[in-house]
Amino acid sequence: MALIDWISNNEIPRPLTAALAALRFDEPSTAALEQLNDDEWWECLDTCDRGRLTLLLAESAADAMPEAVAERVERNLADNRRRLWRLEDDYLQIALQLGSAQLDHVLLKGFAQEPAFAPDRSRRPQYDLDLYFRGASIHRARDVIADLGYESMSGQRTTNVDHLPAMIKPTGWHWQEDYFDAEIPTIVELHFQLWDEPTERIAVPGIEDLWDRRMTRDLSGRSVPVFAPADQLGYSALHVLRHMLRGDVRAFHVYELAYFLDNHEEDYALWGQWSDLHHPYFRALQCVPLLLAHAWFGCRLPRVVSEHAALFPDSVHHWFDRYGTSLLSTTVQPNKDELWLHLSLLKRFPDKLHVMRRRLFPLTLPGPVDGVFVRPEEQSLKERMAKLARYILHTAHRAAFHLRSLVSAVRNGFEWWFRW
Repeated sequence: MALIDWISNNEIPRPLTAALAALRFDEPSTAALEQLNDDEWWECLDTCDRGRLTLLLAESAADAMPEAVAERVERNLADNRRRLWRLEDDYLQIALQLGSAQLDHVLLKGFAQEPAFAPDRSRRPQYDLDLYFRGASIHRARDVIADLGYESMSGQRTTNVDHLPAMIKPTGWHWQEDYFDAEIPTIVELHFQLWDEPTERIAVPGIEDLWDRRMTRDLSGRSVPVFAPADQLGYSALHVLRHMLRGDVRAFHVYELAYFLDNHEEDYALWGQWSDLHHPYFRALQCVPLLLAHAWFGCRLPRVVSEHAALFPDSVHHWFDRYGTSLLSTTVQPNKDELWLHLSLLKRFPDKLHVMRRRLFPLTLPGPVDGVFVRPEEQSLKERMAKLARYILHTAHRAAFHLRSLVSAVRNGFEWWFRW
């Protein structure tokens, strides 16, 4: 599979391709960023904010930034550090209470991935604390965390997710169009599964064994429970795969995989454990997002990953060649091209039919998009009306996206059907 040349790519906006070119591992280039005008620079920051890439540019492209842009990014870095300190304090407080209640958990993502998946904590945006529990203990954990002032978010959908309704403290905070606001409150998600097989219709053999191999690592002088290194890669890859198949993957999560691959390409002990511990099909599924990381960011690819990728059906390789940038182009050209990848990974026709129906004709409404940190009874009539208006606008936007992408899906679906 060929690496994607962002400099000459015309399928997604130029400001984003310029940022992606600067973040490559093989031949990083800021030439395209240096050619952006002021309006394009702010468009670039807005796009990178949503893709969680802005803070990475502070190191990779500092010399290419106009003074105003550099000042804004430095302010974002400072705010992000302040919020991460508070987020860490919140987690350690929760972990202490869970330990007192003898409730075992594993910290997923975020702090658990340092330093293997990111160059510097301060450049890693994190908003949630993701905690995984086994069995009925998750409900006891919810009660323990509720005693610390967290409340289950009302109105949040409970289908096609791996966790209970997110828990927040009703602090009265409102979204200010700032992804790095130091005052963004902590969100806690209690996970009851690591993979949603009923929704994706893909089984992951051995996924539950990750719990039995959990270990601890140091976080500010405290031991916290995490997955073993090979299992952390496995879960992180599945997390990206899940979002790939649902068409909402963030570029930063793909970058994290690329960073891990580039820095562990010659870690033969780790890759030996990866091969020994994980079922062959589990490894094969992981290779899908790992290949995406390689294609987007030009990271080094361990030989064992290349060998697994060679065993993919031709349809999977064709998807990367034909639709490798589709997941980034949805803002300018709505599509559901990830569906063809999903179908290539399924064998049974009933499963294919189920996934096609769910992806082409979604029936669930979006969850809350605003005002979740203010109790409904504490909101004024003006605030409730504004919140309702924003929700209606967001729902209408999502409906329009699905209608527009349906046209693309039909066209590309015929091409895919006749080829495969």
